[in-house]
Amino acid sequence: MKQLLPLLLLSSVLITKALAQKTTATGSRMTSASYYEHDGAKFVPSDSTRYVYSGDRGGDALVTPKSDTAVYMTYSTATMTWGNKNLLLQTFDTKSNMLSYIARTWDNATSSWKNSSGNYYTYTTVAGKDLRETAISQNWDNATSSWKNSVKYIFSYNADGEIDTMFLQTWDAGSTAWKNSKMGEYVYNSSDKTLTEIIEYNWNSGASKWDKYRRNFHQYDANLNMVFKTQENWNSGTSAWVYVKRDLYTYDVNKNKKSYTIQNWNAGTTSWDNSDKKLYTYNTSNILISETSQYWDGATSAFINSYKTDYSLDAANNVTMELYFNWDKPSISWKQYLRTQYAYNSYNQRTSAIRDRWNSGGFWEYTVNDYKRNYYYEEYTLGVKELAIASVGNLNVYPNPASTVVNINMQWAKPQAFEVLITNNMGQLVYRMAEHAQASYTRSIPISELQNGVYHVVLKGGANKITKTILIQK
Repeated sequence: MKQLLPLLLLSSVLITKALAQKTTATGSRMTSASYYEHDGAKFVPSDSTRYVYSGDRGGDALVTPKSDTAVYMTYSTATMTWGNKNLLLQTFDTKSNMLSYIARTWDNATSSWKNSSGNYYTYTTVAGKDLRETAISQNWDNATSSWKNSVKYIFSYNADGEIDTMFLQTWDAGSTAWKNSKMGEYVYNSSDKTLTEIIEYNWNSGASKWDKYRRNFHQYDANLNMVFKTQENWNSGTSAWVYVKRDLYTYDVNKNKKSYTIQNWNAGTTSWDNSDKKLYTYNTSNILISETSQYWDGATSAFINSYKTDYSLDAANNVTMELYFNWDKPSISWKQYLRTQYAYNSYNQRTSAIRDRWNSGGFWEYTVNDYKRNYYYEEYTLGVKELAIASVGNLNVYPNPASTVVNINMQWAKPQAFEVLITNNMGQLVYRMAEHAQASYTRSIPISELQNGVYHVVLKGGANKITKTILIQK
């Protein structure tokens, strides 16, 4: 275990040599990652991860690895040694759908792994799509040395494979049974299939019925871009829906999201009050190159700049640098304060990330809490499924995890019209875009308004479909 970093360095040399011999029947997947933090004087090891796979599943720094095991280790600066921290065990079906996800923690007293939590999944096939049908979470009980149920999700879908209902249940140890907790209903437009309404309910155990709680309804333009998303809460006293907040979106001529504005309902004035706003700028390839955040200033009745991020790209549209600015009111200008730089291998997979800060003296420097990350890869032979996908096209979605934007780079084997869909882990459609026939496609999709969680990016053209799973984490 203590020799992990030297092994990582050796593996990087071997992998670099292997990359030079890349063929069309091979892929590249991340085998390990190392993390360093700056202590004010130098970078010191922080933690590292090692991934082990079976079959032809993969993953990288921007795509969550579908590994059989992942071992997380931490570094002790006091003893200058590595120690185990967490162990992740994952199983998959023949289609690479995750069946189980078990987390264990290292117990120093017994020098062994101890169960911590587990998640188990089942699937159903609707309209040619493999869709999650149930998800059960369990926690390990040390006192009884057994797994204890915690929560359960149950999903149903309509004929188009879009989520129809979602039930959340909690485990009642007293009756040893699942009890209803929450429910969501999803309503779609019958012609264009857009999601128009989500209604949420809480279970009323006393009356044995579902009580309305909250709803969101969506409005779209002629290009099926969402232009309004309004949230309302149910007022049981008046038996009516009451406005809470709404999101407004605008788009450019290329259907890129140009702005995203949050407004809150003011019951006193019965009107909408501005709150926050984001502005987006794209290059000619429809890739995001700048994102500006603003807040509403009631005194001047105007949006005021807050912070901004600029993105530099390489020829493959990989983000090579993120440059962060704060708005300086006295000088009425942007002041740079932070940057992160990235490098990639020939598979366009991220191999390193390093962050530093701007010194007011006019130079970049490393300070406490700045970091450096290295990612290491191996080549592997693509299986039948991966080769079949490659014959349809090649989809790259990054970064993963994502916090503010998701970049899509798609190369179809043949030009075709297609749809870009993003669904959350419950099957709820959160983004939809119809595109004209083309072979090469790039786009940046801002996702600042989406909640943390697992999402699926789907490009669907006729009978062809390619899916990538991403994690949104802010």
